[in-house]
Amino acid sequence: MLEQVWKTLRPDFSIVFVEDGHELLAYLTHTQDYAPPVSPKRPRLILIDFDMPGLDGRAALNIIHSIQGLSEIGTVVFTTLDEDDNHTIKVKTKGKSTAFMVKPTKIDD
Repeated sequence: MLEQVWKTLRPDFSIVFVEDGHELLAYLTHTQDYAPPVSPKRPRLILIDFDMPGLDGRAALNIIHSIQGLSEIGTVVFTTLDEDDNHTIKVKTKGKSTAFMVKPTKIDD
């Protein structure tokens, strides 16, 4: 759904979508399909879903924040959980704070 919104907005910057946490880590570490000669630029911001398939957002963030050079990338977590869910609103991973946004459950939201 988020990819549909971005395509509609057509922002003036590059956006890369990945299918799951494993692909995200491959992209960030330039491995698998993203190994040289592909080697994409490192992002300045990661928008991540807590409920990604495979390796979920929580696990992916723990790994990202443990890798030197990746831990400085800003992260925003999208979640369907609301502000009353205490365990998700304030997340610290290896001392790194993460911002949260509650994602809509349908495109009209």
